[in-house]
Amino acid sequence: MLHKSMAIVLAACMFWTSVVGTGELWAAETKKQDEATTEESEKDEERPRGHRTIEGMDDGDGWRIVDVRNVKGKLVVISPRVGREIDLEESNRDALFQGRTVFNERIRMRLFDMAVPGLQSAVFLKRGKDRYMIRVSYRSGKDISSRSIPLDDENELRRIREYIENFDAISKKKYTLGSESKIEKGADYPKFTDEEVAFEERRPRFRLAWRLPGGVVLKGGEKVQGELVPAFEDGKILVQTDIDTRRVPVEDIDRVFIKGAKSSAAVGAAVQGGIGGMATGALVGALAAWQSGGNAKETAIFAGLLFGAIGFVSGLFRGASRGRGNREFVLGPVERGKGGDSEEGGRGRRRR
Repeated sequence: MLHKSMAIVLAACMFWTSVVGTGELWAAETKKQDEATTEESEKDEERPRGHRTIEGMDDGDGWRIVDVRNVKGKLVVISPRVGREIDLEESNRDALFQGRTVFNERIRMRLFDMAVPGLQSAVFLKRGKDRYMIRVSYRSGKDISSRSIPLDDENELRRIREYIENFDAISKKKYTLGSESKIEKGADYPKFTDEEVAFEERRPRFRLAWRLPGGVVLKGGEKVQGELVPAFEDGKILVQTDIDTRRVPVEDIDRVFIKGAKSSAAVGAAVQGGIGGMATGALVGALAAWQSGGNAKETAIFAGLLFGAIGFVSGLFRGASRGRGNREFVLGPVERGKGGDSEEGGRGRRRR
């Protein structure tokens, strides 16, 4: 009985780490996704109305759904050290738009969480009464694209100025940037100007790079479903139906839907976990029997079945958490404060 007891104890440990641990991981990932969606929605409230459409990729590999918005604001000169805009050289000098580095790892500011590959320039803007943002221009394929980064308040503007002007001391750990800027309100910089800056912002919402089950609903109500094909030709996308391949003009599409695969992902992960668990259990059982002088075959079968069942259950948890749900993107006007794929009417929405 000693070898069976050892197998049971080992199985219980595996159950705790595989099943319970997986549940905690799934909960953490779900919470992280919910927080990201909430943060994105809060940022969207600062954005103007836009238009959702489909466009081909620059590299010709598939197509994507994007929100196109015309954004404008009044220029803010953040510091005389950088002038009207921050260019690539100044970005490298002050470790800006490079993500977290040894220079800013302890500074709590959204700006330092963002790395911008292909950065060309960045300007600070004020929109409305008390909304602030950074317009970042970067190279995207053959084109120069723009993206806005919202800022919390005027204090964050002053903190960015303080960081730029004290970077040398900060990099040598001789200066600490606090949560409240040491630069008083009403200082010469940041300097608020009347110069208006306008740009077009394109925010990707979904990219199709391989075939996926789904389809489109046309503006007349017709539903075309099958497989979405990652090809974009002359303003048309391809849908592989049971009969043939349908070329659908983007201008005729009311919405695009993608069918989920949570069940298949769960089953696949469960089978994989079950097989792995059985193999592990057989080895552990044989080892336990060898150490205790028991029946190796009987213990290996017993432990293999037990570990296989545990692996199957834990695989279901992993597969269910990683599989994608049904998604739907409504093309056309996007109202202010609506983005992502979880809103109704003029936006995308996620279905379970």
